[in-house]
Amino acid sequence: MPRVSLLALLLVARLAAQTSGGKPASVEGVVTDSATGAPVLRAHVTLTGSASDQVARRYGATSGADGRFTFPEVVPGSYSLNAQRAGYVHLGKFPTLGLKTGDAPAAIEMRLTPLGAIAGRVIGPDGEPVEGASVEARDTRDVLSSRITDERGQFRLGGLAPGRYFVRVVSGDSHQDGGRPEIRTDGTAEVHTADTWYPGVLTRAGAARIEVKPGADSAGLEIKLLQTPFVRVSGKVIGMPRSIERQSAVLTAWHEDEASGIPLKPDGSFEVWRLSPGFYRLQAEWTTPTGQRIRTTSAEVQVGATAIDNVELRVVPDSNLTGRLEFDDEQAKQFSRKEGNGNFGRRIRLVDMANDQVVAQAPVQDDDNTFHLEKIPAGRYRLTIDWDDAYVRSMSVGSNAIDGAVLDLRSGSIGTGVVVRLSAATGSITGKVEVGDADKDDCLVVLTSPDDSFQMRTTIINDDGTYSFPHLPPGTFQLVAVGDNDYGIENNTVPGFEKQMETVTVAPGSRVTQDLRLRTAE
Repeated sequence: MPRVSLLALLLVARLAAQTSGGKPASVEGVVTDSATGAPVLRAHVTLTGSASDQVARRYGATSGADGRFTFPEVVPGSYSLNAQRAGYVHLGKFPTLGLKTGDAPAAIEMRLTPLGAIAGRVIGPDGEPVEGASVEARDTRDVLSSRITDERGQFRLGGLAPGRYFVRVVSGDSHQDGGRPEIRTDGTAEVHTADTWYPGVLTRAGAARIEVKPGADSAGLEIKLLQTPFVRVSGKVIGMPRSIERQSAVLTAWHEDEASGIPLKPDGSFEVWRLSPGFYRLQAEWTTPTGQRIRTTSAEVQVGATAIDNVELRVVPDSNLTGRLEFDDEQAKQFSRKEGNGNFGRRIRLVDMANDQVVAQAPVQDDDNTFHLEKIPAGRYRLTIDWDDAYVRSMSVGSNAIDGAVLDLRSGSIGTGVVVRLSAATGSITGKVEVGDADKDDCLVVLTSPDDSFQMRTTIINDDGTYSFPHLPPGTFQLVAVGDNDYGIENNTVPGFEKQMETVTVAPGSRVTQDLRLRTAE
């Protein structure tokens, strides 16, 4: 019976090959270590085809002691080739194969890069090893490896692709359980251990990165934990009803792209201790008995060495905005008649400047260029249009003129009759990027501006080494070429690259050329 089943399977495979046009294709290759050139044993190699006849074919093979693999009978079609092995990562793009009947391409080399690690130890302010400390290796956005220190304060953060990483020791002190300092009778003040970044600083902006090389340990790091005074941030939510579910009433504190939640007291007040120094954004929210989610206005505070009290977070009714477009020139008017991006028609959007999220959008009416935005929470917003040929030059509400595209609704509605004035006098920045030995596919160019009405942009580097930012509003810009995993965004800046950015001024309708070279974060 098993022999009959195997025969049936072979017949099905041959029939599939004949159906697709005759003799099957074949693929073979070798998997090697990119650092040593040695063959990689037991790599899992897959050949995945695009959907055809409602079947997405996927072939699998395992490399042998010589690193070789083979797919002897493959139905012709378009396939992507992939290889994986524990302890390795593939950098760059995997090959794509267009296989025709009877094709047998030359052996393909699949190069896998061995992972590396960061190792070191954590000591306390007294120089003694710290056991049980949580240590993280991160890029600018995510934690990629984390470990707990042993009794000697040592750690090893493994499984890291070659690159440059921040290392942070996360404080075990918690502000969610109250976190008040001790009341001491000897006149001293208690201090607490703060989150500490290598090589021993309190903020990511001042941190250094550790380079990890293929298959190697970056060892010998020593991180001495820092202590800071107990700093209190306190305040109250103004306008929070007493009928809400107290379990749902939370104060959220955003700090360096991370958020933590602290329960509000029954009277809407809050008190937060043990905060590490830095910039924080505070906002309260809760759920009403009917299930509606309510958010307050946000407050921004800079935590240092002294208490910050009397922070007020107000409940402000949602706003409704009715407005219309006006145009500086006939070209802007013609541009506005085109469909917006995505073929959904022309749309106006409000982007929350606190987190770059779209909170409201509405179509622009074809007959009179009007729009209506409803139920906008209190906040500060960037008004954008979804066609690129023009930009928001100014706005007005009654006699109140607004330069740029920022609407401040933190105090609630500013009324109806918003006039949005568009101009077609956009400029551009183009140039070439020198990337050295780096892969252009792993790099990009970041464009930002000190004008907070401009939303940060990124663009790829083309095969010929060029880049382009078209349709820019007039203004002063900063730009830098970086590795795709080597940058982060914080308050419309690029931490670690502040001193390496090129400054460019774009006049209305101008075309600016600025060549760049790839940078690494300081």
